[in-house]
Amino acid sequence: MRVFFGVCCILLIGCDQAQAADRRFLISFAPPSLTAGEFISHFKLDIDGATVLSACHIPYGWRVTAGMYDSNSGMLEGEGGLGGSLISKKSDNFGQLNNLALIELADGVDRPKLEGTIEVGRYGADDHGGRKVRLNPSLLKLSSATECPPARP
Repeated sequence: MRVFFGVCCILLIGCDQAQAADRRFLISFAPPSLTAGEFISHFKLDIDGATVLSACHIPYGWRVTAGMYDSNSGMLEGEGGLGGSLISKKSDNFGQLNNLALIELADGVDRPKLEGTIEVGRYGADDHGGRKVRLNPSLLKLSSATECPPARP
């Protein structure tokens, strides 16, 4: 009887993990088209139809905030410090935008609605020469995952 109970528990846990994998995703950003003198200084992403479970990766020198508006929506926002922490072609650090957060879809949702912006500045401009780039589907990537990947050294 104990063996049967143990096998049932293992099977149920395995099923729960498989279901979680179908409902959980890592969010990554592809960089927008930037010139040699531009950098990414800020992003904000509103997520409808999913909740943010965890901020998985914080780019070096950045502050990232993850939050929930309610049980079916949330947000992810990040801001870089000055200098070398800004994300640019010059720094060749676009990989810092990978695996930013782990989200879980709400019941009945196949794909979350993701809306947001990336702020782009220009080196040497007094006002950073800023422009906002809308985060469209070509700049957002969802990868199936059950948990955050291991931290990079």
